[in-house]
Amino acid sequence: MDLLRLTDSLPLPQSLRLLLLNLVLVLAYLALAKFGLGWSSLTTDVTLIWPAAGLALFSIMTFGLRAAPGVLIGSASTTLLLHFNQQDVPLGPESLLATLAMSSADLLQVVLIAKLNSQLLLRNSPIRSRRVLFFIGCVLLCCVFSASVGVVSLYQLGLLNLGTLPENWLTWWMGDCIGMLVFTPLLAWALLPGLRHQDARAQAFLLLSSGLGVLLLLVATLGYLERSAARDRFEGESNLLWLALSTRLSGSLHDLDLAQHNITLGGASDREFLRLARSLLEHNPWLNHIAWVPTQAGEQLEPSLAALNLGDSQMVTRHSTRITRAKLALGHPGNRTVILNAWQQRELRAGPVYYGERGRPALEIYSPVMTCPSEQPCSLRGLLSAQLNLTEWASQAFSPELPDQLQLLLVTGGPDPLRLQWQPGGWVDASPDSNQPVAHLRYQRSLPLADQTMEMITYHQNPLWFVPSWLQVSTLGIGLALISLLSAYLITRQKHQDLLMRNQSRLQEEIHISTQALRKANDWLLKEVEQRQQTQEQLESSQEVLRRREQELRSLLDNIPDPIWLKDIEGHYLNCNRAFAQLLGKTEQEIVGKREHELVSADIAQVFRRNDRVALGSAGPHRHEQWLVAADGRLHMLDTLKVAVRDADNQTYGILGIGRDITDKHELISELEKFKRFAEFSAQGFGIASLKGETLYMNPSMRRMLSDRSTNEDDFKQQFWLYYPPELQVRVRDDIFPKVVEQGHWQGELAALHADGSDFPTQETFFVIRDDQGKPQYIGNVMTDISAQKETEAELSQAKEAAEEAARAKSRFLANMSHEIRTPLNAVLGYTQLLMRDPQLAGNQRERLQLILNASQRLLGLINDVLDLSKIESGALNLRQDYFDLHQEMQEIHAIIAERANAKGLSLGLEIDFPAPNIVRGDRQKLGQILLNLLGNAVKFTHQGSVNLMLTRHGDWVDFVISDTGPGIAPQELEQLFSAFRQGQAGQDSGGTGLGLTLSRHLAQGMGGSLELTSQLGEGTRAHLRLPLPSEALTRHNSDKPNTIVRLAPGSHCHVLVVEDDQASADVLVSLLEQLGCTTRCAYNGREGIDWCAQERFDIIFTDIRMPDVNGLEMLRQLRRQADFVTPLVAVSASSLEHERTYYLAQGFHDFIGKPYGFEEIFSALQQHSGARFEAPEPAPSQPLVYQDDPINFNLAGQSLQQIRQTAASGDMSLCKKLANQLSADLLGQQRHQQLLAAIKQYDLERVEALVNSWLDGSR
Repeated sequence: MDLLRLTDSLPLPQSLRLLLLNLVLVLAYLALAKFGLGWSSLTTDVTLIWPAAGLALFSIMTFGLRAAPGVLIGSASTTLLLHFNQQDVPLGPESLLATLAMSSADLLQVVLIAKLNSQLLLRNSPIRSRRVLFFIGCVLLCCVFSASVGVVSLYQLGLLNLGTLPENWLTWWMGDCIGMLVFTPLLAWALLPGLRHQDARAQAFLLLSSGLGVLLLLVATLGYLERSAARDRFEGESNLLWLALSTRLSGSLHDLDLAQHNITLGGASDREFLRLARSLLEHNPWLNHIAWVPTQAGEQLEPSLAALNLGDSQMVTRHSTRITRAKLALGHPGNRTVILNAWQQRELRAGPVYYGERGRPALEIYSPVMTCPSEQPCSLRGLLSAQLNLTEWASQAFSPELPDQLQLLLVTGGPDPLRLQWQPGGWVDASPDSNQPVAHLRYQRSLPLADQTMEMITYHQNPLWFVPSWLQVSTLGIGLALISLLSAYLITRQKHQDLLMRNQSRLQEEIHISTQALRKANDWLLKEVEQRQQTQEQLESSQEVLRRREQELRSLLDNIPDPIWLKDIEGHYLNCNRAFAQLLGKTEQEIVGKREHELVSADIAQVFRRNDRVALGSAGPHRHEQWLVAADGRLHMLDTLKVAVRDADNQTYGILGIGRDITDKHELISELEKFKRFAEFSAQGFGIASLKGETLYMNPSMRRMLSDRSTNEDDFKQQFWLYYPPELQVRVRDDIFPKVVEQGHWQGELAALHADGSDFPTQETFFVIRDDQGKPQYIGNVMTDISAQKETEAELSQAKEAAEEAARAKSRFLANMSHEIRTPLNAVLGYTQLLMRDPQLAGNQRERLQLILNASQRLLGLINDVLDLSKIESGALNLRQDYFDLHQEMQEIHAIIAERANAKGLSLGLEIDFPAPNIVRGDRQKLGQILLNLLGNAVKFTHQGSVNLMLTRHGDWVDFVISDTGPGIAPQELEQLFSAFRQGQAGQDSGGTGLGLTLSRHLAQGMGGSLELTSQLGEGTRAHLRLPLPSEALTRHNSDKPNTIVRLAPGSHCHVLVVEDDQASADVLVSLLEQLGCTTRCAYNGREGIDWCAQERFDIIFTDIRMPDVNGLEMLRQLRRQADFVTPLVAVSASSLEHERTYYLAQGFHDFIGKPYGFEEIFSALQQHSGARFEAPEPAPSQPLVYQDDPINFNLAGQSLQQIRQTAASGDMSLCKKLANQLSADLLGQQRHQQLLAAIKQYDLERVEALVNSWLDGSR
């Protein structure tokens, strides 16, 4: 910038140049500020134009931050010396802080504007309209800083009031804007020659910026004049209202004074007072009543209301025609003091305002009537009283000329002033701070009333006072239009001047060219002879150039990848490029001179000739597509353009053809057509939407599902998610669509809308459709209507729920039936075991009891099998996780089955391929149940040979293989064996329930394993059980089962409580305990048990669960609440399912014994929990079994044995026993005969059948 270079060129040190610069800025700032402050007297407390702001902005834009100290000091000096000095603001911390804040704000806003427009005043930077508009916008926006800080600072110093803050802020802001918009361009124009000599666009900048500033000044001045007129009008209206109110008050007081004078002179007879009161009320409609209160005669005045001795009042109200006599009504407690004050001062007095009739505010005016005879003290003759109705008084004062926006606030006098706000129809209470309303216009004046003064406050609340008027808006619009037109004119003029200059330059250049041409022509004439001599040389050179150009053209044609050819009008090829020759698989020489039928097939040649005729007859090019068999034998689609070639005389002499191989494009279009047909005829809905959700395509299936408009393919809703219910539209728009774009796809179920607004379920897949670069372009959707599927699923769900409910009902029935069967069965087993403990029983009695015991145990096993199957089917099978030695378990199972195998003469093998011990974790009971079923079946159906059990381990899995040499199973019966209550032919012949294999397979699957059977007739059966039994790194501890006890040891004592509601079960358990030597008490419900525990101390308690009144669980809870109760409780219940056992143990029982129980379980509980010592029986020496016997005489006993087998299979015990007794030991052999009779005595028909089968099979 020129000014900057001029400053830097001064022959002074840099510090002095900087000091001089800032000093000049300070002085100039003060001078311009003084000029600007002169406008503040014409507007408000702040100025409407601030030239100093324009100087500050110009200096920062020109000199940068080097001018910042001068701007800051100039602003601070202006605030202290000019503004605060005129306002008499004392110099102190607050004024200095305000000065610093205001100066900093001034500097901040100009620095920010200069920073944003740093390129505006550069010498080589053209001034463009967009840059000028940006400069104006920055000025209008950034001037907010100084105006906000300045107005707040002046308000804090008390120089501005709250009501004028918005107007002062707006004036300050406009002053800064006008100063910058007007003076900054003027200073730049005056002091920067580089800017001044720019084109008309620089002039447009000056006019646009300065003109806008002047326009803002004009608009603001008009606004100020309009607001001044409104303020004067408001004050006149307020003064008129005050005059009306005060006139009515003074008139009422004057009338009361005249009435007082008349009563003093003329007396106060009823007639006279009535006439006087009616006259006062008619003349003053805002008075409610007039009352005259005479004093009683003969009484002296005292300084108290009681001493005034006032008599009854004579009152005349507004709407009455006679006098009403009554005691004086004070209306307000403060009126008592007012009456005394009126008498003491002998002057008219007004009482406090109070709410009278119908809640309207009123006040009492009292005027004492005195009698002062000569040379005698004055006496109170009476009291004249009037009630002023403030509502009627204000209503009469408001005239129609007063505007509706005029608000009236009345503040009454006295110690407890009231603040009343006038509303149309009456006064209302105002808030305590309503006497200082913040309003644009406000007026306050006192209303004297006797000895009181009321404050009248009027204000005009207009929240839109700052909105410009139509005159301001029109002035602003006209000014902006003129400025724009003028700027456009200057720019247009500059463009016109530039055009003239360019035309003049072009004309001069053309003249120069013409002159040069003439000079050259002269030179040509001189050289003509020489040029003719050179003609031959040029001709030869031209021929060489022509040949070179022909070669270039040929090279160009051969390098074009599209086929090009030229033919004469007869169809002979004149020329072609290399691409055409390669397409036909020939050379150019082989093509030139030939016609189509010599190069291609007849049908293709015919198409060529037809297209040639069309091209020859057309004025322009003819374009078509045609097939051509190429040299590779493939069909190629050519996009061909043919045109007739004409000479200078417009005579056609040939056809030029250009072709492009579009085979790939044609195949692509074909593929697209296939896809379109695929989409159009698909039963699923296909749709395409843009990434913004706009619907672009729907196939007919989707249109039928969503809009039922299959005729118009473009009749879609704007957004794809509008085809879904309102509650899903936000999810589709904000969740699914963004997730598809981010992740590439989304799949799930939604609900869509039919055309009638009903919704239907859909299975939908959204996916991204990408372009060749992998960028997402569209979102695809595949929609399937799954209404029928959902209906089917609902039906299946209902059917499943019904089946599950039936299964639960069956389980409840079986559990209840189990409980009901186990309770009497417990009595049977208990009494049987008690009787068998009697040492005096005869041999046949013990055998019969053993038969009862065996039969009961078989019934108990059947119940357990049915319950296990029921639990498996209902999914409620509970598995226990016990640690046990797999070797020891197999030995015990082998020992159990060995007796039955030996009885049939079978060998029972056991083979384990892993070392002992092998500790595993699993359900030991369920494993034994499966193996006993499988081994029992193998022994049962094998009549000779062997049964083998082999164990192999594979990691965490163990394979159990049971093989036998039995008769085998037919293939058609093999799968039926795993159905409940279904048996093969051998099973039907041998008897049984048919539950064993079914239960075993379910148990194996429940334990996470499998069970499979393989068999062939005549080759035996093989059962393969596979279970997960991982080895555990534990050490086996020998834990022998508790021995059967006989009785208490000498010196030991055991006191037992039995709580049982079933008489038989209680009798069995009590009898057993007494046989052991225990002392017992018996209770038949939980309540009796609690009572016994309160009376005696027991060593152990056996209790049932299901009992009337108080059950066993509730008895346990009540006993546990006793702090000193430590007796162990053992639950004895027929509710013996595994989950029930687990539940009761968790509730606090020490042990659980299910009914029916063996005495060994009772013995075990006594030994573990009672603390008593018992004696066990001496173990009897084991006797080896001897199976040597005489051979059977099958000739005599064979038929009888077959009859016994059939009878045992049918279950007829009596006939079976009769047939067995007919056989002698001589026919069967002594030992075989004893085995048969023993099995019949035990009612073990399965063993009878097995023995007979083994004997008969051995005879073959």
